[in-house]
Amino acid sequence: MIGEEKVTFNLPFELNHLYKDDRKRLRTGTIIFGHLYEDRWQTHIQRPLNNQEIKELEEEYGVLPHEYKEFLSITNGCYLFDLLRIAGKQDGYKGMSREEQTFQPISLRNIEPYLGKKELPTHLFVFADSMIKDRFYAFNQNGHVLEINERNLKTAATYPSLEELLKDIYAQGKEMVLRKEYIEF
Repeated sequence: MIGEEKVTFNLPFELNHLYKDDRKRLRTGTIIFGHLYEDRWQTHIQRPLNNQEIKELEEEYGVLPHEYKEFLSITNGCYLFDLLRIAGKQDGYKGMSREEQTFQPISLRNIEPYLGKKELPTHLFVFADSMIKDRFYAFNQNGHVLEINERNLKTAATYPSLEELLKDIYAQGKEMVLRKEYIEF
């Protein structure tokens, strides 16, 4: 993919290394990691999007932040350690098994935070959330990633890039995996 910067943190490689054989590849290209019980898995990543699929997303949502497009070319959204959910492009459900449907990426349309009567600033591009933290994540006009409290819309943390957010979530998740801990819903 053409661009100024590439996401250099190789999330799929790091997850494969961390979880080793505790993974399963679905027919859709999704890889699920960290089997907990029954049909519950701790992490999943989707197959990368090609340039045409990214272009289709832009036709639907407008210009996407460059770093987010780079991320989609590595994995079409993800769900990391029950801590972070990054939106991607859904394939639809026709012909998919229940398991394949369950591990589809969440759509950008469905990641938008519930704001009640509050209004989100127009210069933010929301692309991820955390149900555990009651936070959502958005790129600002400078390309930084803001972690925003859903209740009061105050910035809880700022990351210079999506890559830095991924590294932070990965470090937290890795500790959980090594301690054999997981979040119970």
